[in-house]
Amino acid sequence: LLSAGIKFSNVSGIINTSDCDRFKKLVFRVSRGNALVMLSDVYSLAGDEIEATEEKSIYVIMFRQGDVLKGRITKICETFSKDRYDIPENTEEKRNELLRQINETKNLFEMPKRFIIQSLKDLAETM
Repeated sequence: LLSAGIKFSNVSGIINTSDCDRFKKLVFRVSRGNALVMLSDVYSLAGDEIEATEEKSIYVIMFRQGDVLKGRITKICETFSKDRYDIPENTEEKRNELLRQINETKNLFEMPKRFIIQSLKDLAETM
């Protein structure tokens, strides 16, 4: 599918578990069956039982790229909850950027250590 030029968009967020069925039906109707809704209980992912007044579920909606459909789905998501999150389109690029930042930070921590060792070696040679 990806080689054929079909691109997908996604919307994700958190809604009340009690609204899951209504949410799925509404997305199905608006998208005419062209969107996939995946839901998961927040507590099963966290592993710890967190006390809350209402149980929450995480949703991810995958659909074919298009401004009209994305606008409609976004409105539905905003109706159910204000908790929406962006999933990066290119995760490999983001991963490489984070690894580069980690390496730079490690080098910054190692520089003083190398400088001290080199200074001690130079001092020992002069004595």
